[in-house]
Amino acid sequence: MNWRKKKILQKDRNIGLLAPLRKGTFGCGDRAHCTGIIKGDTIFHPTKGSSIRINGHFSCNSTGVVYMLKCPCGLPYVGQTSRSIKVRLNEHKKKEEKTKQEEKNERFSELFAKHFFHNKHMVSQLRWTVLEQVNLLRVGNVWKQLLRKEAAWRKRLDSLVPKGLHESFSLQCFL
Repeated sequence: MNWRKKKILQKDRNIGLLAPLRKGTFGCGDRAHCTGIIKGDTIFHPTKGSSIRINGHFSCNSTGVVYMLKCPCGLPYVGQTSRSIKVRLNEHKKKEEKTKQEEKNERFSELFAKHFFHNKHMVSQLRWTVLEQVNLLRVGNVWKQLLRKEAAWRKRLDSLVPKGLHESFSLQCFL
């Protein structure tokens, strides 16, 4: 094969369907969720400012993931879901709206929703990214794997109050 054909083949691999997937979280085209994505293959530690690389290609439709929500104050909330991240984000947004309605009754269900209400944040200001994905096809307890990954990311991102939006976290999933 001559050098021209090799050069053309190399160019073809870098575009279209043959291109390698970029790492990070990217939109799926649904405006309701894609506008809040923290895009790219790097996030920054909420308090230390150091960069953290994201390994994997994720979208709103990714399942079996550990994710980070970030409020406008910069405080992180780390969660996990075996379902689509899009479905889980809808639940968070509904909790925030419900908290506004329940404020008169002084019944709050989640620290994240309380924080959003008391600091007058808007749901549209919520930023998020997928941190890691667990292989749902592997044999074993997927729920426990997700809880372990979530606990590790909570520690790594210092997401306990006052640096984050978790009151506590359990290490029971490691037992």
